[in-house]
Amino acid sequence: MLLLMLAGTASAEAKRLEVKIDATIEVEVGNLIGFACDQPKLLDAQMKTKKRSGLGGEVNVFVVKGLMKGTTLCRIGNDVTGGSRLFEVVVREK
Repeated sequence: MLLLMLAGTASAEAKRLEVKIDATIEVEVGNLIGFACDQPKLLDAQMKTKKRSGLGGEVNVFVVKGLMKGTTLCRIGNDVTGGSRLFEVVVREK
C-alpha cells in the first residue's frame, strides 16, 4: 500500500515530456547532474552541458531521443546534496 502511495505522489509531481520516436528534445536542468529512468529501453537519454545563449555561463541539459512507444519516469540529479527533478517521459509514434 505504501509503495502505491509513493508511486502516485511521484507521478503527480513529475513534469510531462513528450517526444516522438526518432525525435530528440532537450530540457535545461540547471546544475543538476546524472539521471536514472525506469524504462531505459524506451529512449536514448544523456546529459550535456551547453553555453547559455545571451545569459553567459553554462547549463546542464537532459537530452532525450524516443526509441520505442511507451512511458517512463526519469529522475534528473543524483547528487544527494543537489536536489532532483522528476520527468514523466512519454514516447509517441512518429
